[in-house]
Amino acid sequence: MLKKTLALVCTFCLLFAMGTQAMATTSVELDIDSTVADQIQPRYTDIMDLYAELTINGNSADVYVYAVGSSNVTKITIQATLQKESSSGKWSTVKSWSQTFSGNIAELEKSYPVSSGTYRVSATATFYTSSGKEVGSDTSGTESC
Repeated sequence: MLKKTLALVCTFCLLFAMGTQAMATTSVELDIDSTVADQIQPRYTDIMDLYAELTINGNSADVYVYAVGSSNVTKITIQATLQKESSSGKWSTVKSWSQTFSGNIAELEKSYPVSSGTYRVSATATFYTSSGKEVGSDTSGTESC
């Protein structure tokens, strides 16, 4: 009897949820001047991917930064900073690395001994092309030991 009642309640809930629609009560019309629309540009044109990752194994912080540029990119410089959170919630630098890579793909991998606490990695990558450069950044999630 309990199974039949539960099945009936679930069926009712599904039917009720499927039969509802979200309706907008007002309509907003955007009038974008064509000159403004022509000026809208992508944030990055040569940065395809950039991320920073932190893993703590025992008392070792393993830092990994991955950067991919477009085919126009000839060089990538990565600056990675291992940071520790203080009791007041502020982040301080524990260790920094900088490395330059030829081509449009770069991977920085470093390990560093750490004591107990909460850590993160902040990374900045500069992507160089024949016409200039683009700078991107990423911060990892936090890890504790």
